[in-house]
This record gives sequence, structure tokens and C-alpha cells, in this order.
Amino acid sequence: MTPQILPGENIEAFYFGGEDKPLFGIYHVPPKASTRSHGVLLVPSIEQEAIRGHRAYRQLAIRLSRLGFPVMKFDYWGTGDSKGDGAIKGLAQWQSDIAAAIAELKQRSKVDKVCLAGLRLGAALAVFTAEKTPIEGLALWEPVINGESYVEALAGWHQDKLRYFLSDMPDFDVNTQPTELLGLTINKAFVDDLRKIDLLKIQQVSAKKIVIVEHQEQPEVAAFRTHLQQWSSDIQHRTADDPRVWTDDPDKALVPNQILQNLVNWFSENFK
Repeated sequence: MTPQILPGENIEAFYFGGEDKPLFGIYHVPPKASTRSHGVLLVPSIEQEAIRGHRAYRQLAIRLSRLGFPVMKFDYWGTGDSKGDGAIKGLAQWQSDIAAAIAELKQRSKVDKVCLAGLRLGAALAVFTAEKTPIEGLALWEPVINGESYVEALAGWHQDKLRYFLSDMPDFDVNTQPTELLGLTINKAFVDDLRKIDLLKIQQVSAKKIVIVEHQEQPEVAAFRTHLQQWSSDIQHRTADDPRVWTDDPDKALVPNQILQNLVNWFSENFK
């Protein structure tokens, strides 16, 4: 696949991660004269969140790379342009994919220090990665804190879409044996994995610098920030009255400029 390149954009598209499970990645090459010592990996979310947030991720990657950051995006195994049958069996594979992407970014950019940025489930998976792997910084955009409420929200969204399109399918029950959720092929094991997410139970975080960006402050995110203070004294919280791109019409291709600028400013101010 050869993505369309915007003026002034320098990217490399490739497969990585081994012949048995090749993953698709895009590396945004920074200007050589201004390359920084930290790389940034954009951790994807899932299904409609990933699709509707795609343009925002690309804009974030472009803006960061223009400031000298090596930036990489990628698709999980079985999603997007990565190989796989599309049947998602659980989150363990995706956490392994993140580790492979970190190694690939380090190899391509020749940097040893990596920061993670993620939207929704991508933000939660970035936190789980930082629990086990040395990470310099975390940029968390509306992170999923509790998996139970997240699954219920996705199920409600799925049911609303069935009604919107006048589907004659029976009511969706995520507690039985689901095979599809908002266009993503799944099974009950994957749903069970999502339900187990609870960022208030993480045991440690390696990142010393963390920023959380929200549309408006949510109580569970505030509780998570308090939890993080055990390991980091540099936790910033920012709000921006931008559209929630993952719930808006994807045909509008909205770009949340305030949020993106907040993230860009935070990276620029904290990582040289």
C-alpha cells in the first residue's frame, strides 16, 4: 500500500514484526537538521474509534515530525492493513504488537527513548505498556479507565446503529457469544479482555512525564490522575472544547485542532 503524501510530508510505509505475523507501519521521517532524541509511537484504538480518529492521528504525526520527532503509526495484527484473518481473540496479541512497534521505531529512528500517545483504548494500552516497559512519556487522549463501562458504551453504540439502519437483526447482547461489534470481528474472549481493563489497578508506570487531554474533566479520569501520582510528579491535565472525533460522522473528517496543539506543545516543551 502506498499512502497519498501531503506536501512537505516524508513518510516510509512498510511491514514489520516478522514473517509469521507482519504488521503494517508508517514512519514519519523528521527533518535531519532538527531530529530529536525521543521518538513517538501513536498507539491505535479499535474499530470505529480508530477509523474516525485516523485523520487526527495523521495530523498529529505530521505536526510532531515537522518539529523533529521521529513518529510511527501502525495497525494491530488482524486490523487495518496488517496481515491476519480479522478475528480478534484478545488484547495480549495487541500488547505484543505495541512492543514490536516500539522496537521498530527505535531501529528506524536510531533513538533509544520512546514516548507513547493514544486515544481511548489506545491510551489504556499505552498505560499497560508503560507498566512493564521503560517509556519516557505518555500522552493520553480521553483514556478508557474502566472496561465494564467501555464495553457497555460500545454495545449501546452498536445497538443504536442497528436501529438507525433499520436492521431486522435481534437486539445485540454483548454478554452472549458476539461475533461482531461495530464492524469488528470479535469473540467473547475479546469482550472479556475489554471488561477486565481497570487503570486504577495498575501497579506502576515507568513514564515520568504524563499528559491527559479531555473534552471535559471526567471523575474516573480524575481518580486515575490521583492514582498516577504514586509514580510521577509531572502529570499535566488539559481540556479542549473540540469535537469527539471517535463519535462524530467519519465523513466530516473533523480535526480537533485544540487537542492536537495541546499534545504537540506538550511534546515540544518536555522532550528534546
